[in-house]
Amino acid sequence: MKNNEKKKKSRLLGLILPLLVGVVFGVVLAEYGSRIPDVPGLGIASFAFMVLAIFAQIAIHEAGHLVFGLATGYKFCSYRLFGFMVQKSNGRLVFKRFKLAGTGGQCLLIPPALNGGRYKSVLYHLGGVIMNLLSSAIFAILLCISGSYFVDSLCVMMIVFGVLFALVNGIPMTTQNIDNDGKNAIYTSKSPKASTAMWIQLSINAMQADGKRLKDMPDEWFVFPDEADMNNGLIASLAAFCCNRLMDQGRLEECEREIERIISLDSALPGIYKMLLRADLISLYLLLDRDFDKVSALFDKEQESFMKTMKDFPSIIRTQYIYARLGEHSDENSEKQLARFENIAKSYPFIGDIESEREIMSKCK
Repeated sequence: MKNNEKKKKSRLLGLILPLLVGVVFGVVLAEYGSRIPDVPGLGIASFAFMVLAIFAQIAIHEAGHLVFGLATGYKFCSYRLFGFMVQKSNGRLVFKRFKLAGTGGQCLLIPPALNGGRYKSVLYHLGGVIMNLLSSAIFAILLCISGSYFVDSLCVMMIVFGVLFALVNGIPMTTQNIDNDGKNAIYTSKSPKASTAMWIQLSINAMQADGKRLKDMPDEWFVFPDEADMNNGLIASLAAFCCNRLMDQGRLEECEREIERIISLDSALPGIYKMLLRADLISLYLLLDRDFDKVSALFDKEQESFMKTMKDFPSIIRTQYIYARLGEHSDENSEKQLARFENIAKSYPFIGDIESEREIMSKCK
């Protein structure tokens, strides 16, 4: 139960710390507000500045990953802010739509070549935190020299949310089923295997951006980790990619066995990967005509909640389509899910994934 206890503590920290920091900054904002005069329009402006600061600090955070990544030998792959993504695909920039639950943005780069199983990773992971703190410092200086209550209000909001995002992303923990930047920085700096695992995942993403499918990527990237290494989140994540590749190769029974094995382990597999694998297992049970009780056991409240949160993710829609066809035997619902899938496919950034999901859905009889 060692890893489960660690994950619970990390997730608890991920829930409590932002709340505590938010309370502290709420008190700071309230105290600041009580010290300024009643200036007409300042209240509305401050609320607008708060919203602006949240968006701006998320954008600054992701820009930090980009700047420090490029400075340490990475190449551009994608920059996402909320559901809008700029992606380099086959040598040209394209605009796509993509959302990932638990993230306001994401900057994924193509890593430099491995050198003895390692590459420069810490600055890439912590670049967002550094930029949040740097921007907060700049606005703190501006606050000291400003003579306008409106400028002061903007500066305070930028400082507050800059420091908040730096803490939430920099202090190692798991938030919303995802390991944060601080945790990944520790993983890659301490373990060559974890460093290689992160390199592989970034390289997979780069090839997916060019439309490649998992089944067409190098075999050496898809080796199931030893159970002893599954207590490291980055290494454990490779197991999920290995299962995804088995699914893409059409090796459904083998994929079924591996997913059952992996989700039963006491490991550091990030929650988002575990829940996606559970959704894949639902599809497999239905396609392989397993006892429906096994499907029902996976479709618990936690899984249903996760699938609602990830409702626009292709593999989730595929699972819902297969469930409608083979579980509910509902032509109406299956057609609805298929229409949703095709609508998402129009702007989804990874064409190879869409092709793979279509093939899996075509296995419904």
